[in-house]
Amino acid sequence: MVSFDSSDIFLITGASSGIGQSTALLLNELGAQVIAVGRNKNALLNLREECNKKENLHIEIKDLLSDIENLALWVKSLKNKYGKLKGLVCSAGITHTEPIKLLDYGKSKNIIDINYFVPIMLTKGFIDKRVHSNNASIIFLGSTAGVTGKEGLTIYSASKGAIISSVKSMAKELETLNIRVNVVSPSLINSPMVQAEISQGFIDIDKELYIGEPIDIANIIAFLMSSSGRWINGQNIIADKGATLFKMKNK
Repeated sequence: MVSFDSSDIFLITGASSGIGQSTALLLNELGAQVIAVGRNKNALLNLREECNKKENLHIEIKDLLSDIENLALWVKSLKNKYGKLKGLVCSAGITHTEPIKLLDYGKSKNIIDINYFVPIMLTKGFIDKRVHSNNASIIFLGSTAGVTGKEGLTIYSASKGAIISSVKSMAKELETLNIRVNVVSPSLINSPMVQAEISQGFIDIDKELYIGEPIDIANIIAFLMSSSGRWINGQNIIADKGATLFKMKNK
């Protein structure tokens, strides 16, 4: 059984909703300390109220896009505030469905920044030997769109594909620091981001038979963060109940 103790401190971005929120609740329930990062103060306060161990849930309100260049220094400041970090979960992300002919550079740049450069700069701070504890782990959120692609998601797919590719290089580079790096790539997950896409008609809910819940991904993340996942490194874990396989098979 996966479990942690209060000396295990995890930094989770995007903790105010969706997969990040579910992961924060689960790791807290399993005994870890969680630094929950998000822009929505009320959502983070509600998250704390839901926790089994409220004293082990720490709130950090931050817009990660506001100062990307100094995110590494910010992570180091969190170590000074809370102690050495056992793990980093980069769950914050955005999507936008738009055909190539209508692509907007500003929106596209924001997607690349939050989905790719923010996690990379957070990692830069995390891997400082003074910041992380022994046998540390980093988890990025990818997407099956970064593997198979999807119409209207050219930039989003690119951002997730970049993370998936980078993980392999990072795993090789960080092996000497005893840090494992993996990416979890879900298909559609019942989150506010996906619900927004459904409401705008970008996803036909009647045709999508494989929509998971945030806890489905949180369980995988918890396993990878724990000692039970110590033999998994540099991998892209597809979490889609086989949807990618079945869709490819039916083509």
